[in-house]
Amino acid sequence: MTINVEFVGDMATFDAVYRRAGNQRDNLCGCYWAHLVCCAFDQSTEPDEERAASYAGCVVPDGPTRPEFALPWAGSEPGAQPTWPYRTALPSSTDDNAVGTSPAGVALAIDTLTEGRLVTVALRSPEWTATQVVALVERCAALGPIPLLLIANVATKHLVGTRLQRLAVMISALHGTVTLDAEPDWDVGHFGSLAGLASSPTGDFVIWRDTYKPMGERGYSLQPAERVAFALHRDASGAGGVLAVTTPDHVDAIRAIARGCALDEALWSNGSPEPL
Repeated sequence: MTINVEFVGDMATFDAVYRRAGNQRDNLCGCYWAHLVCCAFDQSTEPDEERAASYAGCVVPDGPTRPEFALPWAGSEPGAQPTWPYRTALPSSTDDNAVGTSPAGVALAIDTLTEGRLVTVALRSPEWTATQVVALVERCAALGPIPLLLIANVATKHLVGTRLQRLAVMISALHGTVTLDAEPDWDVGHFGSLAGLASSPTGDFVIWRDTYKPMGERGYSLQPAERVAFALHRDASGAGGVLAVTTPDHVDAIRAIARGCALDEALWSNGSPEPL
């Protein structure tokens, strides 16, 4: 069985930055990507995602909470322990419904950190489909190794679990089929990255890049396109979407891809506080 793999953007440059980075600090997943995309494509010297969070209007819990990411099989892996207190004085709240980072906040942080040298194109759909997800990733990958990162705002409970993915893929390859249907690892609203596409005769799988390295293979896993679509749709609320971050000279190409995929260029509300 042949599996064709395509990556979005300048994979070599971004992956080098991603591999050097640790796991996200709890509650700062969107800001994690804002920081990394600046480091990769704008040579930002900002210290970490907390600086991005201060620009994004991120609100964090008022005091320690249980670890955001603590799988029984993760053991003592980085990310299995809480990362409070924060080094930066960030706004806080005792109301769990009033914490987090909005898509508008992530876009604002990137714009502020780079002084406009990177541009964020917000993409959403009334009802995400697997066809849209595959087309978006595939067409973005076809642009070649340009500065480009696709940040996806999802509900993780719709993604398949990652613990046994390597074994599952090996067994599936031997039998000529690819079946990934493990129980989800966790259930939160989350920002991850659509890193590429793995296509086979039995289906298309999005290469998911997470903020926690214990997920999958050093942060990478395969996700069925339909599961990614469900995750983006977030319980039929339409509260998810994709932030395409690139340089100004590639914005028109991203917008053309969005039109071709029947995607709207618009921000969405994920329930987190909007930046002031």
